[in-house]
Amino acid sequence: MAEPDGTHIKRLTNGSHDLLPVWSPDGKQIAFNRMISDRFEIFVMNADGSQQRSLTSKLIGDAWHPSWSPDGKHIGFFHDKDVFLIAPDGTNIRRLTTTGVSGPTFSWSPDSQYIVYRWGPEIFVIGIDSNDFLSLGSYSVSHDAPMWRP
Repeated sequence: MAEPDGTHIKRLTNGSHDLLPVWSPDGKQIAFNRMISDRFEIFVMNADGSQQRSLTSKLIGDAWHPSWSPDGKHIGFFHDKDVFLIAPDGTNIRRLTTTGVSGPTFSWSPDSQYIVYRWGPEIFVIGIDSNDFLSLGSYSVSHDAPMWRP
């Protein structure tokens, strides 16, 4: 972490494989990836680097790319080719998608109620509470990640 002018640099983690930090919407916490025993887990810490804790230590396999919901109630991440959700305190973990996800990311709706993602050439929207999904159609550009308009 540093000031906008590059001064007051402070390292918040001490892991050699700590990656992909993302701020919580309220700026009080940071979610990130950390390699533990040859697999990646999702960690959360306070904004000052204190209270680092794994949210995904009980999963088998990698957990990748944490993404906070805009309301701060959920952290989405990739695991087993699907999107999973977990509360920032590590409770209520669940698989959201069951079709698999292609591409580097998914995107939260501004109201935190939906996620948009790609599976092959097709783009889907899924409700985080209902798990109902809707196909938005197929698109020939396969390397772009769908995003919500703010």
